[in-house]
Amino acid sequence: MKVTEDYTFSRADAGKLLHFYPTEHTKLHLPSAAEFRSGIQFYVYNFSEFAIELDTMDESELMARAIFLRRKYDDAVVYTDGEKWFATGD
Repeated sequence: MKVTEDYTFSRADAGKLLHFYPTEHTKLHLPSAAEFRSGIQFYVYNFSEFAIELDTMDESELMARAIFLRRKYDDAVVYTDGEKWFATGD
């Protein structure tokens, strides 16, 4: 799926590849992890020169080394256990 601006993840996006082609700094909004069953995951790829920020929309904790995909071709797998969000990759 091609994404060019701020985007909010939804249940329909589970298992999808999100290819980001923004023209400025962009946010990927993560709703409350409690809205999703454990094991829901998706993939994020940055195909631009701009940063993609992973942003939780509530108090859901995001367990990740960093919240930005800063470089072209950076990628991450994002998933939930139904309580927290996790991201692994670049």
